[in-house]
Order: sequence, then structure tokens, then C-alpha cells
Amino acid sequence: MRNYLTIIFPPDKDPDLAVRSKNRGQVFVEFVLLILVMISVSMIMLKVINNNIGDRWKKMVETISSPTSSKIEFY
Repeated sequence: MRNYLTIIFPPDKDPDLAVRSKNRGQVFVEFVLLILVMISVSMIMLKVINNNIGDRWKKMVETISSPTSSKIEFY
């Protein structure tokens, strides 16, 4: 006995097939865009944080060594 849905909606005339394939494509595009946004935010944060950390360390070393008369050179 054949499935009733196969008789009513043959596989090539399935009304939900177009919707499902469209949704599959949309999910993939959303996933790619989400990954790109996450990578962009991560790269921006790393660039900002790495630049500020170097400056902070330099200021801390200068503050700690300020009571002495020795000169500190940074490379």
C-alpha cells in the first residue's frame, strides 16, 4: 500500500519542498554572516586591547621606576 501523501503530493510536486530548500539556503547565509560578524568583532577587540596593554605596561614601569635616577629605555 502506498503512502497517502505520495499519492496526493508526488515527490516532484511537493508544496513544502521549495520552502524547505529556501529555508536551508537562508540558514546557511545567516550562519556565514554570523561567523563573519563574530570574527570581525574579535579582530577589532584584539587590536584595541593589544595596543592598550603595551601602553599600560610602559606607564606602570615608568611609574614604578620614577623614584630612581636610572633611565629606562623601551625598545
